[in-house]
This record gives sequence, structure tokens and C-alpha cells, in this order.
Amino acid sequence: MDAEYRPQFAFPALIDSMLAAQGVTVTSVITAHGGETTEDALDRIDRDVLSANADIVIFGYGSNDYFIWGDPPASRVSSAHFRYNCSVLFEKLAGSGTHIIALAPPPVNGVRFYQYFDSTLYEGDGGVETLRSAYADILADIAAENENVELLRLDSAFIADAQLLGFDGVHPTPDGHRFIAIALLPRIMEALVDERRRPAQLRQLEVYPSPFMRGEVSVAVIRFPVDAPQEFTLRIVDSSGRQIRKIVYYAHTQGNHSIFWNGSRDDGTMVSSGAYTLSLQSVHQNFQTNRLIVF
Repeated sequence: MDAEYRPQFAFPALIDSMLAAQGVTVTSVITAHGGETTEDALDRIDRDVLSANADIVIFGYGSNDYFIWGDPPASRVSSAHFRYNCSVLFEKLAGSGTHIIALAPPPVNGVRFYQYFDSTLYEGDGGVETLRSAYADILADIAAENENVELLRLDSAFIADAQLLGFDGVHPTPDGHRFIAIALLPRIMEALVDERRRPAQLRQLEVYPSPFMRGEVSVAVIRFPVDAPQEFTLRIVDSSGRQIRKIVYYAHTQGNHSIFWNGSRDDGTMVSSGAYTLSLQSVHQNFQTNRLIVF
């Protein structure tokens, strides 16, 4: 929590200073929002991250996703949704050649954590430490499947040194942030000199998953190739031929891009189950229509 009130002691500011000391000139853009989950990341990745056309993105989600609350109590983002969200976020970032360094959620000090949160809520998952580890393992699995993603796990250091975690057993202290910055520095330095790794470009409009089971995944993903930066318009039409959703998307780079759709109409209400037709076009590129079944 210190990072919110004293950002000069948080790892992004420390990394900037360390890079400057190495004579490395970078443009650093901090878009982090405290308290977010990967569901929030899906909502703003285009506006706040893709628009920067970054060479490197530091991805730090997980702790808020596994946190249990609500009635009935459950993780804010289920492990299945967390896996899916991270996969599509990484795919979207990697589509334009961005290198992703994924920070696994740091270990939790259960003794401190349970002073503020009900330990019985976590018993079904084997305790908060076990639950945290499961979400970190999900990130590790996804990183292993994507050559544009590397994972940084800090388990051994944070478990060995109690001074790296704050009073609540979750948030890193200034010492913890400095440790994160030191661990990130060589990875950033190496990534800066690497050629950007761009995946093979798509050939046509793709939609998945189809059927789009809204209870099982957060969003449907519409993927497409982009030849040059330009504006696209996605139109979603129901079986009667009526347009129910229009999404304007600006692709800031060439490469593979994706638009997320959560199944809502333009007025924010959710569509009913059925078949929908998707069309995507720009001034310079047009694609064949595709079909999506929604449940």
C-alpha cells in the first residue's frame, strides 16, 4: 500500500532510476491501478496500454484475483477465468511484438494476513498461501506456452525475508519493491536489446470461443491481422439483421490485434442466446464476416 502513497519507493520509479544510472534512456509509462483484477485489465488494455506501443510491458496481476469476498464468498476472479483472461491479454500484447514480463503474485504471510481477513474463507483452498501459489502456477503455465512472455517469481526471497512484505502480509514494503526492481532490471536490459518477436500474422478474421459460453469465459475474442496503424469498425448483428453492437477500435501497430466482446449491446444490456454475425472493416482492410454462437 506504500506504493500508492509513496510512488517514489515503488518498483517502477526505482527501475527508472536504475536504468538511468546504467545510461539507458527509456520512456516509462505507468498505467497501474491499485485493487484491479484481470477483468479490469480486459476493459482498459487498449486505451491505457496498447496505445503506448510499448516494447516491454510489466504485467502484475493475481493477488486481487484470488482474494476471496462476496456472498457466497469466492475468489474475485475464478482460477479458470484468471487463466483465460491472462491468455487473451498476453496474446493481445504479443500480437504487435511486445515483450511481456509477468510478475507472479508474491507469497502471502498468512499470520499477518489472517489478522485482517477471515481464515475460514480460505480453508477450502488449503489456505491463502496455497491459493496464491495456484494462481502463480497458472501464470507460469501460460508463460511457458508463449515465447513473448517470461515469468518472474519471487517466492524464495519473499518467503525467506519477512521484511519484504508489509503489515497485512500481502503488499510489499519499500524493501520489497527494491528487491522487485533489482530482479527486473537485468530482464529489462536484455529485452531492450533483443529484436522484437512478432508472431506469425493471421490471415483472416477469427472468433473464439464459439460457442461463447458467458458463464465460463469473460469475453469473446475477435482476432484479425493489421497491415498498418488504422481505425477499424466492428459491427455485431443479430439473426434478424439488426445491429446490436458497434465497436470502434484503433490499431496503433501492425501485427495481430484482437477486440474483446462481453456479450453486451450498445446500451449495456446483455444479448440473449443465439447466433450473431460479426463484420470488421476499415478504409484499407475488409474481412469476410464471421459467426458467433452465444449462450
